[in-house]
Amino acid sequence: MRLLNIIIIFFLFSNILNAKENSSYIGILSEKIFTTQKEAKIAAKIWTKYMSEIGYENVFIKFYDDENVLIADYLNNKVSTILGTYQMYYKNKSIIDNVSKRRWIPTISKNTFEQFYLIKNVDSEITINNLNNKILNYKDNIGKIWLDSIIMSKYKKSVSKVFSEIIDIKKPQKLIFNVFFNKNQLSVVSKKLYDDMIELNPQIKNKIEILEKSKITFISGIGFTSKKINPYYDDMLKNIRKDIDKKGIIKLSPSINIYEFYDISNEELKPLDSFFSFYLNLKRKYN
Repeated sequence: MRLLNIIIIFFLFSNILNAKENSSYIGILSEKIFTTQKEAKIAAKIWTKYMSEIGYENVFIKFYDDENVLIADYLNNKVSTILGTYQMYYKNKSIIDNVSKRRWIPTISKNTFEQFYLIKNVDSEITINNLNNKILNYKDNIGKIWLDSIIMSKYKKSVSKVFSEIIDIKKPQKLIFNVFFNKNQLSVVSKKLYDDMIELNPQIKNKIEILEKSKITFISGIGFTSKKINPYYDDMLKNIRKDIDKKGIIKLSPSINIYEFYDISNEELKPLDSFFSFYLNLKRKYN
C-alpha cells in the first residue's frame, strides 16, 4: 500500500514538473491590438481553450500596456512569443530580429494587407482642406496613424490639433453610422468594414463619400517567436495553420477572426518601412 502511495505521489509530482517545464507565454500589446480590455480577455480565454484543444497545454497570455516592458520581457525570455504593432517593431528592428526565429502576421481578413478610407457624409461640405473643428471617429490605431501622416503633411500639425474631438469607437458599425447621420463628422474605416457594411445595407453607399484612400500597405499587428522557445511548442504555429486550413478561420472574439498566420518577408514590408520612416520624420517636426 505504501509503495502504491509513493508511485501515485511520484506520478503527480512528475506531472507538476512537466507542466512547469512545458509552458509557453505569449505577450500582447493589448490596447493597440484590441479595442477594449473586455475584448482582450475574451480573446485570451478563447485562445487558451483553443490551444488546449489542439494539444498544447499551459499556453498563457500576458497583456502589456507598455511596449518597452513587452520587449524587455521578450529579450529576457519571460515571454517566448509577442504580438505588437508595426510601429513598435520598426523602432526596435535590430533588437527584435536578433532574438527571433520567426516573424509573422495574423491576418484578420482574407487579404494580407489592409487599406483605410477617410469617409464623410455625402451632403457634407467637408474637404481635406477644411478639417478644422470637425469630429473624427476611429477604431484601428494604424488607420489613425495613416490619417495623422496626411494631416501633418497638409496642416503642419498633428491630427489632435486639427479636429475638435477625436473619438475612439468601440463598435465598428458606429464608424459608418456616425457619418451617415452627421455632416460634421468623419471616420477612418478599413476597406473591409466599409465593404461589409455596404453589403448589409447598400443604401450606405449613396450617403457616404470616400474623401481619401490609403495604399494597401497596412497590418494590424505583427508577431515574433523567440529562438529560445521551448521545443515542445516549436511546431505550434505550423499546427495552427493546418487547423485553419481545415476550418477556414479561428474566431477570437465577436469582431475578430484570424484567417491566417503568415510569415512575412523583408521585401513585403518595404512599403511599411517607407511609410513609418516618413511618418516618424513628420512627428519629429510637427507633433
